Amino acid sequence: MSVKRTAWLAYPLPAEVREQLESLERLDGVRHIALMPDVHLAHDVSVGTVVGTEDVVYPAFVGGDIGCGVATMAFRGWSANKIERAEADAILEMARTLLPAMSRASRHAALWPRELDAGLSHPKLESLKRRNGKRQLGTIGRGNHFTELQLDDTGCLWALVHTGSRCMGPAIRDLHTGGERLRGLMATSAAGRDYLADAEWAVTFARANRASLIASLAAIVERVLGAVPVAESYLDCTHNSVTRESGLWVHRKGAIPAGDMES
Repeated sequence: MSVKRTAWLAYPLPAEVREQLESLERLDGVRHIALMPDVHLAHDVSVGTVVGTEDVVYPAFVGGDIGCGVATMAFRGWSANKIERAEADAILEMARTLLPAMSRASRHAALWPRELDAGLSHPKLESLKRRNGKRQLGTIGRGNHFTELQLDDTGCLWALVHTGSRCMGPAIRDLHTGGERLRGLMATSAAGRDYLADAEWAVTFARANRASLIASLAAIVERVLGAVPVAESYLDCTHNSVTRESGLWVHRKGAIPAGDMES
């Protein structure tokens, strides 16, 4: 069966990405591939790629950072358009403690939301959740993950965070691929159902992680600048996930559904 390809490209497709794409099209169950304008080479599947499959799910199509995405929230009551150096220094100093990169002290275990107590498919994942997952909730991580303050076109101050499921996402991917990088799992099989349930858990973890970071950053900004967070402005978008849509298993790596941007 032929594979439908849709592309919104801002520049000619690099040869390495094209070769990778052609190899994906030969895999079992692949029916539709969409490329985003910022598509760029990454392991197994390029970032900015969406793959629809008929009956097979591929952990590699989502990648290791399952649930990765961005969250943002606005502030009101801040009239200046520039943060003074002393204020910036105070924000950064507090952020070192409240927005750690790698792990939190055990006293922060109270951040753990009840929905993350749901069981994972394998004892190794459960052990990792207890040992490292709880310590990493509310942390930024490495790579291109970050938190920052931004101004919109009207001068409104916003907090933004980009991060995902920390140690849990890669562990879930690796367990379900068993070292076979492009391993496919029948979605209706026990292995496929286990992966999908674990991936959904990782998405929940990643959203909780971003919410925790935004809350910590908001508390810092309110204390230092007197700016009040606007709870109803909070937005969260996941760009690494797999969901059932229009009869296909839709794997997104570095892409969000257009519907998520609707007002």
